[in-house]
Amino acid sequence: ALDDGLCIDIIYLDLSKAFDSICIRKLLLKLESLGISGKLLKWLQGYLTRRTQTVKIGDDFSAESHVESGVPQGTKLGPLLFVLYMEDIIPVVALSVLLRIYADDIKLLYVFPKSQIPIELQTAVRDCASWLADMNLSLQPEKSQVFHLGHDNPCYQYTVSDKRIPPVEFVSDLGVLFDKQLKFSRNSARLANKASSVANMILRVFCSCNSKVLIRAFKTYVRPILEYACEVSSPYLVRDIEMLERVQRNYTRRVASRIRLDYEDYEDRLRQLDLPPLGDRRDNACLTMYYKILNGLSHSCHDILPLDQNPRELRRRNNRNLVTENCRLEARKQFFSCRYRTTWNALPENVVNAPTLPCFKSRLCNLRSLQ
Repeated sequence: ALDDGLCIDIIYLDLSKAFDSICIRKLLLKLESLGISGKLLKWLQGYLTRRTQTVKIGDDFSAESHVESGVPQGTKLGPLLFVLYMEDIIPVVALSVLLRIYADDIKLLYVFPKSQIPIELQTAVRDCASWLADMNLSLQPEKSQVFHLGHDNPCYQYTVSDKRIPPVEFVSDLGVLFDKQLKFSRNSARLANKASSVANMILRVFCSCNSKVLIRAFKTYVRPILEYACEVSSPYLVRDIEMLERVQRNYTRRVASRIRLDYEDYEDRLRQLDLPPLGDRRDNACLTMYYKILNGLSHSCHDILPLDQNPRELRRRNNRNLVTENCRLEARKQFFSCRYRTTWNALPENVVNAPTLPCFKSRLCNLRSLQ
């Protein structure tokens, strides 16, 4: 949409005490309408009702009070019951507005030309607020956010109960920090800072001089932070790529110093410690996601990776070539579904046609180790 010159407005709605505000009676009616009955329904009714709570300060307890609403938090059933309770909000929103719900996070996305007033998005916000009020849930306009994307976006104001939803320059969506240029520089900086803190703590706490222990700790506690949601937020600016790689570079240098490993060159240290560069691992993760999407192993829409029905035989390396796009914006060119198409098309046929996911990963790693 952005590559076509359109604008995108995304509204993140914040619910006030969502899990504590659920009406138990309405939840039980919803469960019954979904076909839950008999002993299971009675068990859930007993699980949700006749609950009490008390407050402890020091050694003193307050008088018990009955819990009249909400689902128990910190349980496996709590989020599931909340999702079922929220299910009926989906048909409330117009089809032109994309609605996404994750637990108590509600996101509304609307694509429009800059000459159009996004009335449908404001209507969707109003309809959501009305439905939530009927379900004993309330929105917090001051904690909700609107994120404007697109060149010359008119940045319209949206309201909830006559209160303006504040616009933001960047937003955290499921742990990924998005900026308006979609460069993910802020996200990379945040991941690098967090990972560096954990890496420094490991080297302070672990007194071991065993390289295998220290590298296992890095793989377990540090590398997952640096690779979080890399399919979406993999950096493409050199400074951001270097920022993430620097965490591993500094860690391996300190490990090498501790175990008296005389390797000043970063690549030599990686070979000695049996660690691949982080950039290679991100590339492998994205190509693996391509394989999952094309083979129906992911919930992602298959349409984002269209197969080329008429590939040129001279350039064809495999029988699952993807259509390459001519992108106007750098953000689109570096977007996950476009960035690795050329790389995927260059893979040998025995890799892309691997019968299983573990087999694909193995063949891909073997191929890249030979390059």
